[in-house]
Amino acid sequence: MPGKTTRGKSSGQLSTINPNAAGIDIGSTFHVVAVPNDRDDQPVRTFRTFSSDLHLLADWQGRWHHDGRHGVDRCLLDSGL
Repeated sequence: MPGKTTRGKSSGQLSTINPNAAGIDIGSTFHVVAVPNDRDDQPVRTFRTFSSDLHLLADWQGRWHHDGRHGVDRCLLDSGL
């Protein structure tokens, strides 16, 4: 078929673009936050949207964001509307 392109087989591995990035999936009842695996013993955590839980998220974020050895300098936010 003319003009048809095919994709090569995927290795199943994604390349790292920014090793110092974190991600937050923002939901209406909870947020899921992920940092690089080497930054925390539990690199993916879930926080409910109550103020007390958001304070816990901020405290945790403060630990990995400002640590000179393991700083996170970018954060991607995702909110499916």
